[in-house]
Amino acid sequence: MSRIRYHIRNFFVVIILLTLGGAYSLQAQTGELRRPGQGVRNLGMGNTGIGLSFDENALFYNPAGLASVDTILVGFPFLVEVSDDSVNIIKEVSKLSGDSKNADIVALLMGKRVHFRNLIDLNLIMPFGELMTFGAAHGIEWQFDFGVRNPVAIEIDFGARLDRINNFGFALPVARGRWLVGAGVETIERCDIPLTTATFGT
Repeated sequence: MSRIRYHIRNFFVVIILLTLGGAYSLQAQTGELRRPGQGVRNLGMGNTGIGLSFDENALFYNPAGLASVDTILVGFPFLVEVSDDSVNIIKEVSKLSGDSKNADIVALLMGKRVHFRNLIDLNLIMPFGELMTFGAAHGIEWQFDFGVRNPVAIEIDFGARLDRINNFGFALPVARGRWLVGAGVETIERCDIPLTTATFGT
């Protein structure tokens, strides 16, 4: 009788794993990879790296890995991207005199690309002993692009995007820790101004 119960339990575990695996694969295909630092390294290692993500990165790449977290983890990762042209423009603009004309500023910006991207996250992983582990993350990403080209008919390219990302996940060990089962959900709210070109002059 105990052997029948054992096989029935394993059967249900397999069904749960297949169901969660399909749901997670669908979510992963529609998600976006934006994790800095260690998360990118784990992803670059392929399945091995993803399987070893027993930290806050497991919330994004491998929710089952949350089950191996045995301490409370709080993370505050941030990422800043600034193009080289942006730094040079700031230096040059600071040298302009107060009576500088718009033409001087346009000449300074001509052919340059201004790009700025900022990502701030707050991650929390909360284990409840050997029973279950919950994880949550909230992040905001802002991106800004600006460029000026064509000195004859001045063309200005402008675009901006603001993303609000929320991740939730849980994991629990099954069969005395022989298997780890986890699931995660990611939501992205986006407000953006698509890259648009405006032309001035003839």
